[in-house]
Amino acid sequence: MMDEDVFYDTKSVPLSDRESFNNTILLLTMVKSQYYYIIGFSRPEETITIGFDFESKTEGVYTIEIVVDFKKSESDIIISGRIAEVMTLSPDKLLIAFERCAHLYNNNGILCYERRIAKDLVFPSSVKSMNDHMLEIRKEMKQTLSLL
Repeated sequence: MMDEDVFYDTKSVPLSDRESFNNTILLLTMVKSQYYYIIGFSRPEETITIGFDFESKTEGVYTIEIVVDFKKSESDIIISGRIAEVMTLSPDKLLIAFERCAHLYNNNGILCYERRIAKDLVFPSSVKSMNDHMLEIRKEMKQTLSLL
């Protein structure tokens, strides 16, 4: 026998958050994979996991996953991801990376990225706006990785 609460309760999420989430899903189904792509999403968790592919001379092509979280904060969309283990990085290069990118931080030995985008409480984030943010995040990560 199935529970009656099988489907996502759309009334539990503000319209602007729901539409921003939907717009981001729409964007991720339209973009070229050379930039970024959708790995998965969870409506109940209000998260979308995105992959950025990068190329390295030593590692070949590798993916860094970021999570776009619409639920963690009432005022911001939080975009975060793990980049590398700090102990494998040169302290000098790590210092330069922190100086050049304000969105980096050390979380228990892991170099992480976090960006906050203010939620628009009246109108949802548009596809163009989210695309601009994703491209900027990818650019910052690529610059950071080139330093490491």
